[in-house]
Amino acid sequence: MKSGEAYLQSRSKRAFDVAISHAASPANTLAVAIARRTFSETDNPLLTQNRVGANGERMHIDKIRTLLDEDSSPINAMARYFRKIGLDELPQMELVRRGDMSIFGPRPLLEDEDAAQRAYLETTLDGQRLLAMEARYVRPYKRGLISTFGFEGHAGHLASVEARYASNILDGMRASMRYDFGVAKKGMISVLRGELSVHQVPAL
Repeated sequence: MKSGEAYLQSRSKRAFDVAISHAASPANTLAVAIARRTFSETDNPLLTQNRVGANGERMHIDKIRTLLDEDSSPINAMARYFRKIGLDELPQMELVRRGDMSIFGPRPLLEDEDAAQRAYLETTLDGQRLLAMEARYVRPYKRGLISTFGFEGHAGHLASVEARYASNILDGMRASMRYDFGVAKKGMISVLRGELSVHQVPAL
């Protein structure tokens, strides 16, 4: 069984992504329709964001808008539920189908978040070490919907930056079909419990 960098570039990983994205297409259509009917203020409930993809390249992702703005609370109870179990991320399945994203992988950060976190890590030797390892095991590969660090993908505070990078690096080093399924199981359990799936990460 392939693992690590070989698995991240394998046909089996891509085949799995294609199969899951096609299977999730009806759920995505239904989620968008529910959002449009229950909490969207316009006919288009999607929000497009610029984020950082493989090799630091800009990518555009769509998600279901659940907040009036980035600093507000969810629009209503249904919007809050969408966020809790990750339904607002379902439109990104189209990116998975096209090959721009993967089911499993580090969440793509907003451009300003990515720049701020990299600048923060550059200030320490340990941070520079993390950046060097990330350049090998994470940066060249596709971003994903599900990762060990957090199903919803927002670290939020600079205090979490080292943990995010270490977790993403370990995901890349240990990547395999079996490992991916383990990450998915832990993430889904945490989300259904209303918790971020942030785990203790061993030192690199």
